[in-house]
Amino acid sequence: MNEFERAALNTIFDNLKNGKRYGKDCTNVRYPYFHAVLYKQNGFIGYNHYGSSAVKPTIAELLWIIEVIFGMTVKEFLEEYILEENSITRECF
Repeated sequence: MNEFERAALNTIFDNLKNGKRYGKDCTNVRYPYFHAVLYKQNGFIGYNHYGSSAVKPTIAELLWIIEVIFGMTVKEFLEEYILEENSITRECF
């Protein structure tokens, strides 16, 4: 893992600890919404990707979710998913 990915992984981890969520905007529907795929859940890191579960809140577990469950690098994950606070669906309500 390069320096950028290590820093990005730490940022994702810190955001999750602070209750922020990662996901996608679903806008091509009647009622646009934000679909969360990575979030804090009862003190764990929760995920939703062809099923859902939660793991211990550690950087190693977060990396495992991104690489194994999502099948991506940290960089690819950040290219695919956004923070909920950057969601355009927030303007729809």
